[in-house]
Amino acid sequence: PFPPFTTSPLSNPSFETTTSTSLKSSPISLFRGDFFHLKTPVTTVWDRASIVALHPSLRLRYVSVLKQCLEPKGVILMSTFQRVSGSTEALEAGPPWSVGENEVRGLFGEEDWEVEKIDEIDVMRDELYKDSRERWRSAGLDELRECVFLIRRKGGRKWWEVWK
Repeated sequence: PFPPFTTSPLSNPSFETTTSTSLKSSPISLFRGDFFHLKTPVTTVWDRASIVALHPSLRLRYVSVLKQCLEPKGVILMSTFQRVSGSTEALEAGPPWSVGENEVRGLFGEEDWEVEKIDEIDVMRDELYKDSRERWRSAGLDELRECVFLIRRKGGRKWWEVWK
């Protein structure tokens, strides 16, 4: 079903013991290594709950690396979880740590970056999350939302140009 993989060393010295894997028929590369040492330019980032896995004290550093590596016309697709209501302990717990829309906008800054929320899912009601609802409720959460953002530098690609 999938084309064969090829592997090659990364050119980035910080990742000298890691590899880049890409599908022969696709321009996708997967990197393995210490993200905070990444210097390889990228055009697209899919952050599927990475930022919520990091302790809040690491978020600025994480976003700084994203900004540094993203090419001028690059885009970031970012999924976050926002703990909206529940017990104090549940709201402050993690991972996944709560990262809301205001924080995403604040981390990227409105001057140079466009942050567009393209989806919001009510985890406690959406059928996609039916198997995990009880776990969240038993942890003390009453409301949990997954938010999806498209982030790019101002003047970068529009959302409809991303997958062309």
